[in-house]
Amino acid sequence: MTTTPQDSGWPVSERILRWAARNPERPAIVDGQLTLTYGAFAARVGSLVGRLRAFGVGRDSVVAIYLPRSAELVVAATAVLVAGGGYLALDINQPFDRTRRMLSDSGAKFLVTMSKLWSINGDAGPVPVYLDDPVPAGHPPMAPPAPESDALAYISYTVDSAGDPTGVLIEHAGLTNLVDWYGACHQVGPADRMSQLNSPSTDAFALEVWPCLAHGATLHVVDRRLLAQPDRLADWLGHTGVTLCSAPAPLAEALLDVPWPAAATLRALLVAGDQLTRYPHAGLPFRVYNTYGRTECTVVATSVEVFGAQTGTETPPIGTPIQGITAYVLDADLMPVGDEQPGQLYLTGSGLARGYLGPRARTLARFVPNPFSSVAGARMYATGDLVRRGADGVLHLLGSARVDQEGS
Repeated sequence: MTTTPQDSGWPVSERILRWAARNPERPAIVDGQLTLTYGAFAARVGSLVGRLRAFGVGRDSVVAIYLPRSAELVVAATAVLVAGGGYLALDINQPFDRTRRMLSDSGAKFLVTMSKLWSINGDAGPVPVYLDDPVPAGHPPMAPPAPESDALAYISYTVDSAGDPTGVLIEHAGLTNLVDWYGACHQVGPADRMSQLNSPSTDAFALEVWPCLAHGATLHVVDRRLLAQPDRLADWLGHTGVTLCSAPAPLAEALLDVPWPAAATLRALLVAGDQLTRYPHAGLPFRVYNTYGRTECTVVATSVEVFGAQTGTETPPIGTPIQGITAYVLDADLMPVGDEQPGQLYLTGSGLARGYLGPRARTLARFVPNPFSSVAGARMYATGDLVRRGADGVLHLLGSARVDQEGS
């Protein structure tokens, strides 16, 4: 067993509002020519919260968001959290039939969008809440209570073994744990500038946005055209003064190969999503962290800093569990295997999702009782990944293990 201590904290939505109250003039989001201070950001969030609460949005209400990557999308997602609901960020570039299925599957009753977007695609379904509609005059609504740790924060879709999209229910406890770990591990503070380049429909969006705003840093939305031009993206990161960046492995590996000035402000590049396939070369002016996670364990479960080029052909390790997460390497009988022996990776702790949308059998097939815990109802998640644990406690990803998919 490999484990790290847990740290707890306030819900993300509460932290953001507190930062805004204390530091209203600091920049919260930069999106092209638009800069929102924390005060202006909180005002926009509060206005939308009032509208959502008037519709009855509260604990475990699912509110879909149909917007491109933008400051407006971050405002919408934050407002849903503050209102007490859980957001479902949809990819506006995916086939609309898939969007329909997700809206139906999630049970979303409301959808935050722009009229020009929804007038093209929308019909019967969730009640649209248009950001470009005039805001009705009235008294500011009373602030909703802070969300409880077991309340829904967001829904993120992953793909099951049959290739079908499956919604995962992430609670505030998992999101809080992610933000606590990121802040402590990377010393996030108001002086930091963090990039937002991942699709909002992926859980990597949560890794970029919430640790940033919950720690009073500034979020910079990346122009989508730069994502296909790593050299220009590197220049942009330097020009904007970004200090922390998260990127999927293919883009991260491309960034490792472009020229970086010694005076680059970037101090850490986190590889999320697909796994890093090679070690970074020596001489980079920033640190590189390989992370491993599953949507079912709130984005990141393990992490490790990877150093300059290594000998041999082995890919970089996936590291050790982040705070609040425990990892087990088990055989087919759910017994721990020895160091350097292959076994399936099981995860448990604060990051564990509530489960899947749909039939309960789907959740029970992957979220199984934890035989190593004395807490009633304790669960662990069967990742389906084969790993080995080195004598130093570091985990190495080997491939896929067979997992019972009954009900999925």
